[in-house]
Amino acid sequence: MIDNINHWSEIDWKIINRNVKNLRGRIYKARSDGNFRKLRNLQRLMLKSVSNILYSIRYLSSNSGRNTPGIDGFVLDTPESRLKLFYEILDNGYCGLPLKPSRRIYIKELNKLRPISIPIIRDRAIQLMVKNALEPEWEVIFEKGSYGFRPSRSIDDAVSRIWLSLNREGCRKWVIDADIAKCFDSISHKYLLNLLENFPGKYIIEKWLKAGVITRNIWLDSDYEGIPQGASISPLLCNITLHGLEKENGVKYTSQGQVDQKGRSLIRFADDMILMCHTKDDAELGLQSLRHSLAIRGLNISEAKTRIINVTEGFDFLGFNFILMPKRHASYNKVINVSNDIIRVDKKMVTLYVKPSRKGIKNIKSRLKEVCRIYSSNLTVLFIKNMNEIIRGYAQSKWYWNSSKTFSHLDHYVFILCLRWAKRRHPNKNVSWLTKKYFMHLDNVIRNNDYNSKFIFKFHWFKIREYKYGKMDKNPDNKKDWKYFDELRLRRLRFRPFCLLLKLDRELSISQDGICPICNGYLFNGEILHLHHIIPKMEGGKFTFENLVYIHQFCHTKIHNKDQYFYYKTYLYNYKKTHHRYYNKNN
Repeated sequence: MIDNINHWSEIDWKIINRNVKNLRGRIYKARSDGNFRKLRNLQRLMLKSVSNILYSIRYLSSNSGRNTPGIDGFVLDTPESRLKLFYEILDNGYCGLPLKPSRRIYIKELNKLRPISIPIIRDRAIQLMVKNALEPEWEVIFEKGSYGFRPSRSIDDAVSRIWLSLNREGCRKWVIDADIAKCFDSISHKYLLNLLENFPGKYIIEKWLKAGVITRNIWLDSDYEGIPQGASISPLLCNITLHGLEKENGVKYTSQGQVDQKGRSLIRFADDMILMCHTKDDAELGLQSLRHSLAIRGLNISEAKTRIINVTEGFDFLGFNFILMPKRHASYNKVINVSNDIIRVDKKMVTLYVKPSRKGIKNIKSRLKEVCRIYSSNLTVLFIKNMNEIIRGYAQSKWYWNSSKTFSHLDHYVFILCLRWAKRRHPNKNVSWLTKKYFMHLDNVIRNNDYNSKFIFKFHWFKIREYKYGKMDKNPDNKKDWKYFDELRLRRLRFRPFCLLLKLDRELSISQDGICPICNGYLFNGEILHLHHIIPKMEGGKFTFENLVYIHQFCHTKIHNKDQYFYYKTYLYNYKKTHHRYYNKNN
């Protein structure tokens, strides 16, 4: 039985993932068909599902939050702690345990402190269970211009949508860059709970909203407004609250499901949004309409950060700067200000450039500088590891857009920064020696197979590449779209090297279709990945394509369980043999 588990490694994750995925698909279909009685029954089934409990605990255990405790100090750092939490929820149900307030901390973000509320681990797991029951229902009706914290939607999807909207004939040229003041802390509880209507988990959500926070041993009330940032379900509740802004602000769709080019267009990523209009007068009316829509939800626009701007002047959104400029071979008179409200554009000679924002560049520089300060006297390995993590993360978040000049500028900055660090570590060595040791050429590394050396990455190693944009009308919870998202994932995978240096890593991930063979889950879902030898080294197994497979950390633990080791050894050998032929055939 799935609910009679003696050890965490005994769990069959294929069954768990399949059960949760199928149940989410059934909830989506029931809402699409308008069968609300069936919808509520399926949501109750999801809330009581053993698979949902295990799925939520694994998801929570695979991210960095597993080691961040609430006010009770409990963390998910061992298999025993995960099993203990599973039986605690199983015995008491999702709403049978007393709720505790969140622990309030403050994190530094640029030049300000942002409050984060951290619930206890148990409440976070139950929130994920409730999210799996609530999210598929709302995915049916969520607006197409909403991209933040939704399944299979990302920042790059939102940026692609903006690029497609502003880089065409007759495009909208005026943008309202709106910033909501303290969005999560100001959302009206009454408005949000009215939207949830007859959802079976509405009662537990209301209790979470009113649980309050503890900061400096002081309990703060939250009876009427505010959603705690840091809770697992908070982004979904924010999206539910802000749902309807498109309709209320004049965004219309054609019969083909596309945004009407004659009207406005709204792109939203959680609480960040822009409203695009054709004229300045319409933009001013749109700003008034936006203020009214947010006031209903208990929210206000930050007047200091909100502005109406023309695309030829440029605006920042989601860490990028968008600006309509002449192409490099064109003269600068292709964008002409005829009056305050009319811009004449020759679209054959003008394009929309998307590049990293200055604010984001300043932030990444400060992070790199902070690493140099912290590790000035520590081990070289730790310094290089932390520098490379920052460089890789920033480069991979910007490499789909016009980032070449930014990467070159940052490479120069990193070289000067790290050269000063290296001179302090090796005062008797010259610049040539330091450069050869810490700043290697990628071609030399690959040619000499020198992957074990410790050297600093360069931003320009991450080449600019094309992004595969997902369709607006597709959803991963819709069973009809599952095949589409499998194909989309494979197309994106071929443009994404898992490791910067080793070609083998890319070949392995593509040959597995981006899937972990043990749990049938997506490899790059945020969990830690392990490279597993099918035939162990002690038995003569080699570091070759045929003997290697990528699996999740939890799945790796399951393989090395004594009772299942020989079964999975045979299973993976046959799996790899089959997929090796498939890889050779298609490549």
